[in-house]
Amino acid sequence: PSGLLYVPTIGGGTANTEFEIITGLNLDFFGAGEYPYNTILQNTTCESVCYNLKEYGYEATAMHNNSASFYGRNMVYPNLGFDRFVPLEYMEGVKYTPLGWAKDAVLTEEILTALETTEARDLVYCVAVETHGKYAETYEEREGDIEVLSLPESIPLAPFQNFINALPGTDDFLRKLTLALLRFDEPTIVVAFGDHLPALELDNEVLSTGSIYASRYVIWNNFGGDFEAPDLQAYRLNAHLLKQLGFSGGVVAKLNQSVDAEEAGEEYLDKLELLEYDMLYGDREAFEGEFPYQRTDMRLGSRDIVVTDAQREYHRLLVTGEHFTEFSKIVVDEGTVMDTLYIDSEHIATRVDDGAEFTAFSVAQIGKDGGELSRTAAFEID
Repeated sequence: PSGLLYVPTIGGGTANTEFEIITGLNLDFFGAGEYPYNTILQNTTCESVCYNLKEYGYEATAMHNNSASFYGRNMVYPNLGFDRFVPLEYMEGVKYTPLGWAKDAVLTEEILTALETTEARDLVYCVAVETHGKYAETYEEREGDIEVLSLPESIPLAPFQNFINALPGTDDFLRKLTLALLRFDEPTIVVAFGDHLPALELDNEVLSTGSIYASRYVIWNNFGGDFEAPDLQAYRLNAHLLKQLGFSGGVVAKLNQSVDAEEAGEEYLDKLELLEYDMLYGDREAFEGEFPYQRTDMRLGSRDIVVTDAQREYHRLLVTGEHFTEFSKIVVDEGTVMDTLYIDSEHIATRVDDGAEFTAFSVAQIGKDGGELSRTAAFEID
């Protein structure tokens, strides 16, 4: 089953659709152009589907094959109740598109690893990026490409061709994921949705939906369950799914579940706005003085990055370990980040100049922005 999903943004702004999906809150009640991830959620917790599912014994993992600090996710996700975050810096075997975006193929194994490394039931929220723009202004046809036979004149042809031929990578990721989950030994639901339409000069007139804010979602499962997928605002999606599973959750979820999509009028929106303000900016009267949502002690990555050996020979320090990535860097003297060669997931190396004196080092994950995300314990060199 699938339906239209009305999202708050077009051409970009993934974090705002993400905010509505995860929290059940309506972005319309914020200031024009505001990104809650960059403002209130930097230092404030709020109800989310993660906290709602914790009441039923679930563990929440976020996953994104892009930088951990993009939209401040590494700071915001603990305020949304995520227990674990697996960003690009902790993924092994990543391949990239010509535009520099990570290909989505890496996500299948990462999702399965996340499911298999916890004893609890799991919520995995995954953001894929392979089809992201900006799309090149020229198009070079390759064998097997999808051919565009016709297109409204208002849409630029070459960028559209580049966009449409990026889709098979994401399609293949979803195909391999659902095939793997068919064999998975836990009942599993996949909800796939588009966070926004691409930046391709679209307007309402050229779209069959009649709206540039109408994306689509689909519900898939591996146990033969029957689900309904009416057209929805993005902020109503998680409550809609939880209701079909017999789950309720917090006050936001209960409010969103109390009104059917076609009956969600002004009275309901007024209540949602009051509740939203009370929780994020007010006295939290709806919670009667006991606000249940505490910032989580979120870990990064599904696997521990460990150092098992180190060999210093001539001008080279060769480090052996587990689960290194291209973002793993050797750190000496409590903070000097060395130029590090990534060899494979078990080996990294750095040049050591004559006279360099140190007896221990660590391996840190350094983000695209140069910030340190985590560090192993110090390893003593014999």
